[in-house]
Amino acid sequence: MTDGSEEIQVDAIVRSLVRRAEAAEKAGDNNHAVALLIEAALTDPGKMGIGSSLFGIAQAYSDQYNYKAALSVYNLIRALFEHEDVAEYDIVLFNSGVALVELGDLEQGEVLLREAVENDPEASWRLRPFGYFLLNQQEYEEGIAFLKAANEIDYFEYNQENLESLEAIAWAEFKQGRKEEALQFLLENVANFLDYRVLDIYLRLVRLMDDQAAVDAIKQMEEKLSEYEAEELPIGDPEPVLIDAWLELATRYQKLGKKDKALNYFLEAWNNKSLASLIGRGKAFLEFGEVDLTLKYADQAAALAPENPLPQTLRARAYLAKEDYQAALQAADDGLSLALKSLPKTIQEEPGQYLFEEFTAPSLKLMEQTQRESEGDPRPELFLAKVDALTGLERYEEALQTLNQAMLQFPTKIIFFRYAAALLLKMGKPEEARAQFDAARKAKAKLDAPSKKLIKKIKAALTQ
Repeated sequence: MTDGSEEIQVDAIVRSLVRRAEAAEKAGDNNHAVALLIEAALTDPGKMGIGSSLFGIAQAYSDQYNYKAALSVYNLIRALFEHEDVAEYDIVLFNSGVALVELGDLEQGEVLLREAVENDPEASWRLRPFGYFLLNQQEYEEGIAFLKAANEIDYFEYNQENLESLEAIAWAEFKQGRKEEALQFLLENVANFLDYRVLDIYLRLVRLMDDQAAVDAIKQMEEKLSEYEAEELPIGDPEPVLIDAWLELATRYQKLGKKDKALNYFLEAWNNKSLASLIGRGKAFLEFGEVDLTLKYADQAAALAPENPLPQTLRARAYLAKEDYQAALQAADDGLSLALKSLPKTIQEEPGQYLFEEFTAPSLKLMEQTQRESEGDPRPELFLAKVDALTGLERYEEALQTLNQAMLQFPTKIIFFRYAAALLLKMGKPEEARAQFDAARKAKAKLDAPSKKLIKKIKAALTQ
C-alpha cells in the first residue's frame, strides 16, 4: 500500500509541476517553465512526456532566434532522456545542430546534423537543409547528393522546395566550372518536375556565360522543348520563358555583330499584336536604326491603345533619332498629357526657383514615397525625351524648366540632376553645373542612408 500511495503522490507532484510549467510558458516565462520541468523530470522516473514539453519551449526559443537559449534546452533534453523517451529526439538532434551552426560552431553543428540525418534518411525535410549547409561549406559533391536524395523522396509531391533544390544543385555545379552539367541537369528536370520555371533558372545561368556559349545553350534549350508533344508539355505557360530566351539570344547575337540574327530574334520575341509586342518590336527596330519601322509600330500601338502614353514615348525617341526635334517635342507633350489623365500626380506641380539654382534635398519620406509611386510610370522617360527635343531646338531655358518640373515630381530620379548638369555645361555655366552634380550626390546619399542603417542594424543583431 505504501508503494502505491507514494506513486500516486509522485504522480500528483509531477502533474502539478507540469501544469505550473505550462502556465509559466503561456505567460512568457520560459526560464521558470524550464526549471519546473527539470524538477518534474528528476521527480518522476517515468518522465511522463516531460521531454516533449521541454522540446516545445526549445522550439519557441528557436522561433524567436534565441539560439543560445534553445541550445541550452535541447542539451538538457539530451542529458535527461534516452532516445526512446522523446518522440522528437531526432528533431532535437537536428535542431541542436542548427542552433550550433547559427551560433558559429560549424564543426559540432555538422556532427549533430549528420547524426540526425543518418538516423532517418527518408526525412527529406532534414536532407534538404543539410544539403544546403554542405553547399555553404563548399562540400559540393556531398551537398548535391543530399539535395538530389531529398528531391527523389518528394518526387510525387512536387512543391516549391523541390524547385529551390534544383536551383541550388545547378548553381553548385556551375560554381565548380561544370557549366554544361548544370544546364543539362536543368533540362532533364523540365519534364521531371513539370514546370517551366526550371527554365527560368536555366536562363539565369546562361546570362553568366560568354556570348557564343550563351547562344549555344539557348539553342540546346529550344531543341529540348521541341521534343514535347502538345499533350506532354510541362505545367505552365512557356511563352514568357521563350520570350526571355529570344531576347537573350537577340542581345548576344547583337554583341557578336550578327545584326540580322539579332533582329530576327527580337521580332520573334514580339510576334503577336499585343501592345507590349508592338512596343517591343518598335524598340528593336530603333535599336538597329530602322526609324521608319519604329514609327510604323508606334502608330499601330497608338491605334490599339490611344489612351496609353507608351506609344508616344516610342514616337518621341524615334523622332529624336531622325533629329526631327519638333515632332519629338509634340510626341513627348502628347504622352505627358495622356499620362496625367491616366496616372495620379506624385507631387503637385509648384512654382518656384529651379532646383539647380538652390538645391534643397527633399525629405526622405517624400523620396521613398515617390520612388515607390514612380515605378512603371512613363512620365520620367517622357520628360527626358522632351528635354532632349528642346535641347535639339536650342530652347535651353525651356529644357531647364522641364527638368525642374520633373525633379519636383520625381526627386528620386537622379538622372534628372545629371541631365541638368550636362545642359548647364552646354550653356557655358560650369559653376551651376558643378552645383547640380553636388545636388545629385546629396539626393543619392539621402536615398541610400536607410539601407546602410538597416545593414548596420542587422550586423549588430547578428553579433549579439
